[in-house]
Amino acid sequence: MAHYITYQKYDVIAVQGPYLYKTDNPFNEYQHHYYYGEEFFPKCSDLEGNSSYDANAFYEVGGWDDEIRFGGGGIELSIRLNQLDPKPYNQIYAPICILQHDYVKDMDHLLSKREKQKGSHDRLKNKYSQWDNYVANWNAKRFDLMKIREDWTADKEEFFQNLQQEILTRNEPKINKYKQDRVFLFDIEHVLEHVNEKNREYQIAIFGAGEFGQRVYTLLKDNGYQNMIFIDNNRDAWLKKIGDSSICSPDSLSLDTHFVYIASQWREEIAAQLREKGFALGVNYAHVIR
Repeated sequence: MAHYITYQKYDVIAVQGPYLYKTDNPFNEYQHHYYYGEEFFPKCSDLEGNSSYDANAFYEVGGWDDEIRFGGGGIELSIRLNQLDPKPYNQIYAPICILQHDYVKDMDHLLSKREKQKGSHDRLKNKYSQWDNYVANWNAKRFDLMKIREDWTADKEEFFQNLQQEILTRNEPKINKYKQDRVFLFDIEHVLEHVNEKNREYQIAIFGAGEFGQRVYTLLKDNGYQNMIFIDNNRDAWLKKIGDSSICSPDSLSLDTHFVYIASQWREEIAAQLREKGFALGVNYAHVIR
């Protein structure tokens, strides 16, 4: 019903919903593309298991690429749908279309999954020269581009609002857990709410002194946060400053003193580094998602 009503309300040909975890398996931390908050916005699908398509558009572009064995099918189909109908609002993320799904069972499953995905993505990058840029171009989170169908009525809107409330209330515990583990840089309100809660008890440490970490720093500084430090594994950067904040060694981190926001492309390696120090996801550190 959630997928169906989304097509009734919005002028779309493809809809992706989020995954929320079925269990507390710690390997769920290794993914960062299952959930993007509670707003509708244009997005190409990268969760084939929770995506739906307008049948006419789907068949007109030839359906799935049957040469894909594992990984990239949603993005590949999105490219062809975009070539057919390049409107910026007709492929979207719909937060009410929730399924529960765990990422992997264990490390062996993770390594096997990634090996299969890499092989598939390498093939698709050779097939589509715009592959990397295509995905990046959807990352703007342009909420203002959403287009409601002309035949949408007040009665339908009331039904939609009631259904949305029912779904989000039912899934609230899992949503809140996900949002404690991650903050979304495009959702400034969520970032500031999260940081404000942690800053009452801890000094904020941004792990990653590169462009990504500096974006997080600027956002927080512009909103009044002062007492921050950078953490980085690059020894040459230690004792240098970005703005008013020092770049420090990971050895300077303390469970009693710091809450860490990982803002780096090396987030998995950093998360493992933090766990070795006793830091726990959602309790002592969180991932920043662009």
